[in-house]
Amino acid sequence: MRLFIPGTPVQQGSLIPRVIFVKGRPRAVLHSHNSEGLKRWRKAVSAAVAAEMDALGMEGPLGPYVAISAVFQMPKPKTTKYPDYPGGTPDLDKLQRAVGDALTASGIVQDDARIVRWHTDETWAGGLGSLSAEPGLWLEVTDR
Repeated sequence: MRLFIPGTPVQQGSLIPRVIFVKGRPRAVLHSHNSEGLKRWRKAVSAAVAAEMDALGMEGPLGPYVAISAVFQMPKPKTTKYPDYPGGTPDLDKLQRAVGDALTASGIVQDDARIVRWHTDETWAGGLGSLSAEPGLWLEVTDR
């Protein structure tokens, strides 16, 4: 399956250690700072993949192992010290993490732990290595 999901790709952050107080006693917890933008992005990816699965007549997850090829096309700011490729945030591995969870939610993979191959690029939309001028994600999902 190969498709394009328009929009600005959003990274999925790391867990943040926090100390909270329960009944006056400190307790260490891990907190995820998933933004509304991340939730919208994962939902857009999941919905696009599920719709493509329906269009192709696919039932159930691929697998047991899956290979992913992804080109994240980021909107290029008016000024940047990285003219050829995005060199700052978002981190490529965190962009992958968001897509892995969205693929699990879509039903194309049983669990993102079953993704055994990632080939990813992060480009400026319309720049070097991009596949089109629009920000978004070019995604290919195949059996491995």
